[in-house]
Amino acid sequence: MAEPNIIWLASYPKSGNTWFRAFLSAFFNDGQVNLCNLNHGKLWYSNKRLPELYLDTCLDDLHIDELQPLRKLAYSELNKSLKEPLFVKIHDAFNSSFESQNPIIPEVSSRHIIYIVRNPLDVALSFANHKAVSYEKIARQFINNEKGYLSKKNNSSHEIYQFMGSWTQHVEGWLNQKKIPVHLVKYEDMKNKPYETFPFALKTLGIPYNTAKIEKAITACSFENLKQQEEKFGFFEKPSSNKVFFNKGETGRGLKEIPPHLVNEIINKNKKMMARLGYL
Repeated sequence: MAEPNIIWLASYPKSGNTWFRAFLSAFFNDGQVNLCNLNHGKLWYSNKRLPELYLDTCLDDLHIDELQPLRKLAYSELNKSLKEPLFVKIHDAFNSSFESQNPIIPEVSSRHIIYIVRNPLDVALSFANHKAVSYEKIARQFINNEKGYLSKKNNSSHEIYQFMGSWTQHVEGWLNQKKIPVHLVKYEDMKNKPYETFPFALKTLGIPYNTAKIEKAITACSFENLKQQEEKFGFFEKPSSNKVFFNKGETGRGLKEIPPHLVNEIINKNKKMMARLGYL
């Protein structure tokens, strides 16, 4: 059996996954970040190209129940050819559907999970800006929805269906599973304690580093630098409905800017997990 070499960069959307990937890009490229090539040496699980390539089949017309096992199979096959760890971005919930307890990823091919989490109030604020929709829609269709999902808009899209569940379900699924080592990274710590947070994540993964490389990478992936690069060169992950991908990147704004009744809805629905993670 092939050694597991896939490292999952898992998160609910708008939780800092792109920021963490930018750090990795800078770390492995001597302090240089290229937003136009952020996925070099990394993949994202919702992209249909790799399964189609490895399995030599078109996924467009398949039902989700047929699609999910094929994704797992494709990444299991990919893992057999890996000579070193590969980072894969994923927004899916750990379980493949609301009813299922079947993991969405091939566990035997999985080396480690980095789970990136953010206060759901700030997620809601950022997600609403990202999708150019109301806070109500984000709270009720995504954050608090146990059957929440992202889906492709048409067959020309490279993105495929992603079941996410509610914010709490998403966090629970990834953190509570026992078969794959998981390391928790908080968005707030990336912002407030980067010189502790990023090196500790690398140490957990067994990746050697030195202070100079860490300093270069953190400087390169500062929110201000990423924002400037997007303004100059653009960013392919930005939706067409949005003016910018890197907006403000602040913490605590959700509590201040989301209407109080929605703040209460989000807290009441996710209270236990928010308390567990120190958000209450």
